[in-house]
Amino acid sequence: MHSAERSTEELLAHVGWVRRVAAALARNADEADELEQETWSAALAHSHAAPEDLRAWLAGVVRRVAALRRRSERRRDERERAAARAEALEDTLEL
Repeated sequence: MHSAERSTEELLAHVGWVRRVAAALARNADEADELEQETWSAALAHSHAAPEDLRAWLAGVVRRVAALRRRSERRRDERERAAARAEALEDTLEL
């Protein structure tokens, strides 16, 4: 079967496996759910690129989504630290 002919059903046949991979990469159950949802969104949008070995391809999608999420979180933390201002009030011990 040509990769352009991949159906949603073929991809979703691996839902349990993708869920386990997402859980292994996530810090908690909520993050795993979000990672899985983003993975399916990306996979369905690019299903035309799916090769014969769907599990390997889906694993790559999960890993890329997880890496992008971590990078985004790290950059947000850096921006927040850079924008943070010192406390305007005196320390309570000094009052």
